[in-house]
Amino acid sequence: MDIASPRSPIEPQQLLSHNDAAKYLGIASGTLKGWRRRGCPQVDFINYGGLIKYSKAALDRFLKEHTQTSTQPSNGDV
Repeated sequence: MDIASPRSPIEPQQLLSHNDAAKYLGIASGTLKGWRRRGCPQVDFINYGGLIKYSKAALDRFLKEHTQTSTQPSNGDV
C-alpha cells in the first residue's frame, strides 16, 4: 500500500531566513534575535536543527497584532 506523505502547510518560498525576516519587519537582526530568546514579543518561528526560519504568514500576523491607531493607552487612562 502506497501512502503519500503529507505536504507541509508552509511552502518553502514562504519561509524567510532570520536576516530576511528582520528586514521584512524593519528591525535590526539583533532585535529579532533578542525577541526570539526572550519570547517577548512573541514572533512565531520554525527551528529545525538550529536553522531558524520565519513564515511570511506568521510575520504578517505579528504585524497585524501590533498595529495601533493611537499612542493613547487602550484602557482609557489618559
